[in-house]
Amino acid sequence: MLKTLLIAAALTVAAPAAAQPATPAEAMAPFKPLVGRWEGEGWIMRQGGRDQFIGREMISEKLGGAAVLVEGRHLSKAKPDLVVHDALAVITWSPLAKAYRFRSNLATGQSGDYPMTVEPGRFTWTLTTPDGGKVEYLTVFDDKSWKETGRFSRDGTNWIPIFEMNLKKVP
Repeated sequence: MLKTLLIAAALTVAAPAAAQPATPAEAMAPFKPLVGRWEGEGWIMRQGGRDQFIGREMISEKLGGAAVLVEGRHLSKAKPDLVVHDALAVITWSPLAKAYRFRSNLATGQSGDYPMTVEPGRFTWTLTTPDGGKVEYLTVFDDKSWKETGRFSRDGTNWIPIFEMNLKKVP
């Protein structure tokens, strides 16, 4: 009986460890295709309505590959001197929490630390607005293209598109 308990205990301890990445840098491997410069177009909903933009994103590995820095700057198509979206984010893996995090900062002063779901070639991050609504961003990518969409819901059932961006990697 004692032998059976010891074996069961060893398997319980070993199983979760085997499923986890060995290092934070290993956990960040799904983001490698994003590293580089990106350019393209999109739109964002703002208080005045929908703004079409020309977007540029720079993605770089930091901390020996344990973090990914995302720098985005998007200029109005109608008024090229007007910045309509200026963002900086850091994506990391927490071995302790066994979860990815998306830490975002905007030029508007908005910031937050948001949960992520990561799969090969795609990730989603979500946030709750002060009024209880939900915002979800989905990014689908490979080593040449990046499509990101954002949507908002007051009730978690009915969604309104609020953002779309289509980028190509720049050599």
